[in-house]
Amino acid sequence: MLKTFSQELRTDGLLAPDEVVVVGVSGGADSTALLHLLCDVNRSDDWRLTLHVAHLNHRLRGEESEADAAFVQAAADALSLPCTVEAVDVRSLADRSEGSLE
Repeated sequence: MLKTFSQELRTDGLLAPDEVVVVGVSGGADSTALLHLLCDVNRSDDWRLTLHVAHLNHRLRGEESEADAAFVQAAADALSLPCTVEAVDVRSLADRSEGSLE
């Protein structure tokens, strides 16, 4: 799977060696798997990517949102990757702008 993933990245021109890649990680299974795949590809091939983890806590699910942020930070730490975690009160922002949570 790792070899196929690496080949698809190259063939489709999604990434190039030596790029800086900001990986948005929600804390869910999909984005966490993507983070690990990118780390594995980076270690096993000649990509030389600079990976940076990013997480935005929308503060919509209380303690669950906080737990997601902590999980993402811990995952980045375990992988020795820099990580930026920010929090935004999306509900208040939507109310002020008369927009939706979407």
